[in-house]
Amino acid sequence: MTHFAYKARNSELKTLEGELTAENESEALARLESMGYTPVWVREKERVEAEAVHIPMRERVPQREVTVFTRQMIGLIKSGVPILRALRTVREQCGNPKFAAVLVSL
Repeated sequence: MTHFAYKARNSELKTLEGELTAENESEALARLESMGYTPVWVREKERVEAEAVHIPMRERVPQREVTVFTRQMIGLIKSGVPILRALRTVREQCGNPKFAAVLVSL
């Protein structure tokens, strides 16, 4: 089973956001419709492994990594990219596994 985040409207046209578990995106959409909601979007949630988030305090991320991260985030946010998508994009391009783990925890 996969976890999905969703945004939908109910019969009173109020916007709702939440999470549900389904086999795939089609099943998630069907479940929302069966609950009487009109889906706006459904996205698979990323899984965060506990091991990937744990970083001992003595292991520091190099200042250069933080500088590159900051510049990339500024550029993406100024371009209108939503912050969570920007974080995901920077994490995927990160060459330092320690810093990538920090970004996962964000």
